[in-house]
Amino acid sequence: MKKVSKLCAMALAAAMAVSFATPISAKASYYDINKYANYGMYQTYYDVDRSVDYKTNQDGTLTPTTKTVTYKNKVTGETCVVDANGKVISGDSEKARKSYDYGIPKKITIGTDEYVDYNVVLRAGEKVKSFKVKNGKGCVSIKKAGMSVDDTYGRNSTRHFEGQDYYNGYSYDSGYAPSKTQVYNYAYRLGGRKVGTSVLELKVKDGAGLIKTLDIKVIVTNDNRVFKSLSYAGKSLLIDGNRDATNNKILYAQTKNKRGIEYTKKKSGKFKVKMGDNYKFVAAYVVKPNGYVPKTETRKSGTGYTRTTTSLERAYSRGIDLNGDGDYEDTINGIDENDFSGSSVQKIGKSAKITLNTVADQTNYTSYYTNNRTGEISDYESSYTNGNYAYTVIYIVYQNKVTKGVSYMPIPIILRVGN
Repeated sequence: MKKVSKLCAMALAAAMAVSFATPISAKASYYDINKYANYGMYQTYYDVDRSVDYKTNQDGTLTPTTKTVTYKNKVTGETCVVDANGKVISGDSEKARKSYDYGIPKKITIGTDEYVDYNVVLRAGEKVKSFKVKNGKGCVSIKKAGMSVDDTYGRNSTRHFEGQDYYNGYSYDSGYAPSKTQVYNYAYRLGGRKVGTSVLELKVKDGAGLIKTLDIKVIVTNDNRVFKSLSYAGKSLLIDGNRDATNNKILYAQTKNKRGIEYTKKKSGKFKVKMGDNYKFVAAYVVKPNGYVPKTETRKSGTGYTRTTTSLERAYSRGIDLNGDGDYEDTINGIDENDFSGSSVQKIGKSAKITLNTVADQTNYTSYYTNNRTGEISDYESSYTNGNYAYTVIYIVYQNKVTKGVSYMPIPIILRVGN
């Protein structure tokens, strides 16, 4: 029998959105980085590399036409190439794109006073007979938190759960009668009580009555962080959640202002990250908005007037090129390249000197009408704004050593410019 369950990453209740157009508060980045990162919100198992031809439009923008798409599994290396219509040219699409069932991890690490959800995903006809703490009851608690059961209708079905596809090939005398074979999914909540090691015992009974016993080793630790340290220009970007921590070296506390400040005045400095024990550093990308360029448009009307508008826009780029293949249409480590129009990117390692974006958000807009016969100007309007904060976002990509899934975490750094 195949192993039947895996550690499910906890779903994040509120997404952390990073946008240059709508700045976010830096405070969230300090308080919640490790919590959000632990939940593996953006977990993926494969990259998507699109081969495209670009058409350059009159205004200098690019319009892509897809030729082929290559899927590559980041865990196994399996690849599959499809054409623009999705027809397979080579490889196995299911193997290349699938998140694999790793069964029950041999080792699970949770923090003290922390709770994680553990989902047991079973095949048709299987049931959990028992799930309990076998050894080390003082270190971990276990409680059944939920269960679902489904009958399968029709002749065949494919079930989807936590990114995994289970194909059940059933046959019935009546094509739409409920199946006598049911599919069970169980949810358990594990809680870390004190530092130490426990062993959980899971017994699963299949449709034939055979029982398989599976052991799970649970290590409870006081340090279950994704990032042990994260800093820019000598200041920490993380809050230490330990009750004895002083947090006097965080970027937020670089002032005597009791409210703290959300920014730095250092245009450049060293960025450093140290991963937690159960996480592997994959890559980091420094994403900055491009500088501003003026854009002027004129449009003649049927009433004998020409309207002229001038505004500032970030210098055009269709997106960012994360894998260096010359296009901006790929999905690398779960990050979509074409989500970042008007931006640039720099790939760095775990420790690198970086320069922040120094151009704050701003607007400068004028509009007026010109009489085509007399040259007289009318309906003139003008407005401008200058911001004080320039935003840079560092995307840290990391791999969970247990689930093998790859995730990323956006880390905003704010530079104060001007007065």
